[in-house]
Amino acid sequence: ERFLPKDTFDLEQQIARLRLEYTQLKQEKDELERRFTSQLTELRDKLEQSNNNNRSMQNYINSIKTAYTTLFNDTLPTSLTRYTTT
Repeated sequence: ERFLPKDTFDLEQQIARLRLEYTQLKQEKDELERRFTSQLTELRDKLEQSNNNNRSMQNYINSIKTAYTTLFNDTLPTSLTRYTTT
């Protein structure tokens, strides 16, 4: 088949438009990936901080329990044993 000059022009315009759209979509995808990576890193950091705080609090509780048993030469009251970790 033969293309008319107008058909060729229309196809070239369509190709140019599709290339522009592709470039814009690729930029948007890249930006979304950067944001996702940043949010993921932030969440991992917060989780690590939370885990560190939990460990620190548990160590503090254990030291209080040890001090109690040492000070009173006694075992922990039943009400406190539920917080005991091994």
